[in-house]
Amino acid sequence: MSSVEKQCSLTAQPQAEGGGGRQKSKSLSVLLISCLLGAASLSLAAPEQDDRRSRQLLRDTDFANGFGIGGFAGVDMRPLRPSPIPDDDKPKYWTFGEGAHRNFTDEAGHHVKTLYEHLLIANRVIDVNRSDCLTFSQYNNYGLSADDPARNTRLVKRVQTDRKGDIRLYYNTKNEIRNVATAYGAKFLNDLWPHLILWQHLEEPVKMAAYRRIDCDFTVTVLKQSVLSDWLPSREMNVKINFWLVDERRPKPRSLWVGLMLHSTNPRLYREHIGREQHGDVTYRDTITRYGPPLTIGESRKVSVELRKLILQAICRFDDVKANLSRDPDAYSLRDINCGFEGLGHWETEIRLAGLSLRGYRLGTGRAK
Repeated sequence: MSSVEKQCSLTAQPQAEGGGGRQKSKSLSVLLISCLLGAASLSLAAPEQDDRRSRQLLRDTDFANGFGIGGFAGVDMRPLRPSPIPDDDKPKYWTFGEGAHRNFTDEAGHHVKTLYEHLLIANRVIDVNRSDCLTFSQYNNYGLSADDPARNTRLVKRVQTDRKGDIRLYYNTKNEIRNVATAYGAKFLNDLWPHLILWQHLEEPVKMAAYRRIDCDFTVTVLKQSVLSDWLPSREMNVKINFWLVDERRPKPRSLWVGLMLHSTNPRLYREHIGREQHGDVTYRDTITRYGPPLTIGESRKVSVELRKLILQAICRFDDVKANLSRDPDAYSLRDINCGFEGLGHWETEIRLAGLSLRGYRLGTGRAK
C-alpha cells in the first residue's frame, strides 16, 4: 500500500454528492490537513517556470492547423460528408465533443437512427480562413428546404481562432437541432444534453510515473452567459476542463476523469464532487472557488492546474464511490484533455481560451515553487 493510500484510507471522507452521510474521522486532524493541503494546491496564477527537461504534451497549441474528425473517420453520414475544418492536408490534433443523439423521432415524425447534423465536422460554414483567423459557424437548417428563407438564420455554434493560441467558442443551445435532456445521467446516454467541448486525444499515453509534475496553464474568459427561455426550470450551463486518465494496473473498467469547474450558473456546483458519469466511470471535479471568487462575466483569469495533485485529491475521495482503482498516481496514464460547455436548458454562451499549455516536468526537475 502506497503512502498516499495509507494516508487517505485513514482520513475522514467528505460527503459524496447525491447521497450518503459523512463518515467519522479515523485519524488525527493533522492527517486530514496533510492529505488535503498536500493534494489540493491548485493555483490561479502560473508559478515561475523552469523549462529544463520539460516537454509540451499538446500538439498545435496555437490552433493553427484547425480541427479534425477524430473518431468519426470512416463513419457513413450520407448525405452529409464529414471533413476536417478547414478541409486541407494539414495534420489536425483538435476535435470537438458535441454529444450523441440516437433512435428518436424528430418533429416531422421521422425516425432518426443517428443524428449527425449537429456535428461541426458535418455541418458548418467557413466564414473566414486566413493565416491570422479561422472562423466557422453552424446553423440549424434541419428539415428546411434549400429555398426556405429561414435557412442560415438560427445560429447554433461559432468557433473563432487567431491561430496564435486564442480561441472563442459560442453556443446557442435553444437553436440546437436536438435538445431534450432534462437531467444528467445514463437516462439520456443516447440523447445527450448540450455539449460543445474542445478536445485533444494525446498521440501517445503520458505515463504519470515519468513526470514529477504536469501543469495545465491557460487564461479563461466567460464573454457571455444568458438564459433564452424558461423551458427547463433546472437549467444550468457550466464551463469545465477535464482530463481522462487510465489506470494501467487494473482491468476494465479503469477510467478516471479529473477536472475543474471554471464557471457555473448553478452556485451549488462550486464544490468538490466525486461520482460516476453516464458510462459509469469515476469522475472527480474540483472547483475554481477553492482558490478564489467565482469567475464573473467578462473577467479574464489565469489558471494553472497541477495534474498530479488533482489526481491525489480524487484518490482521497475514492471510498465515497467504492472506486476499484489504484491509489498510486504513478499507476495512471493521461489520454485526453478537453475544455468547454456542458449544460441543460436554453442558453446563449461564449468563452475565450488563450495560452493553453500542458507541460510535463520530468523526474529530477520541476517548476519553481
